[in-house]
Amino acid sequence: MHSNKSEELKFLIKKFLEKLSNDYAFLFFSQHGLEILSKGGMGGKKFSEVPTFTLGEGGPEDPNAIILYHEIGKIIHENICKDYPRRMMNHFIIDLYESWEKTRSSLSEIFEKNRNEIKSDIFGDVRNARNDLLHKSCKAIEVKKNKLWKIHSEVVDVKMDDIKFILSETFDYLNSLLPAEAQLKDRSLSIHGKEIHRSWNHKL
Repeated sequence: MHSNKSEELKFLIKKFLEKLSNDYAFLFFSQHGLEILSKGGMGGKKFSEVPTFTLGEGGPEDPNAIILYHEIGKIIHENICKDYPRRMMNHFIIDLYESWEKTRSSLSEIFEKNRNEIKSDIFGDVRNARNDLLHKSCKAIEVKKNKLWKIHSEVVDVKMDDIKFILSETFDYLNSLLPAEAQLKDRSLSIHGKEIHRSWNHKL
């Protein structure tokens, strides 16, 4: 591969991995934030114990206050804290495949191949899950054809362990596209994360 093409490929893969790193961080902290709130983040009370919960602009005494959200705490606990993490996981899968499709087009130009020749088992599995989530009401139909990411349940119920597995396989696949001398030695989504991790004092 020509050196310019190699640099272009490395830059493309780096940007894709950095996006995944940011998306995963958002997913991780959103999930754990909801977990904390659900278990007692409202002044030490669980959402189910809070009579009402209001979000808005302006104080209660302001007649021009804009109420963005008002609900009974128990309903928030049942509908958001329990359901929203699942929705975030599903959205992560859908967005991942859309990002891959854009990157795939750029890869086809770099390798001077037809777009359909750029194939990956892990992204094929993600595509199947995405199709089931969007078009099959989350029923596990197309995912039964998955090669790497195996789903044995009757519905596509994405868990954090699934996300971790997908990210690991994604890294390995993208890294394999790079010339041997340019391959990333550390299995880290974040280019800078490994440097911080090594220099951090890992003590409680």
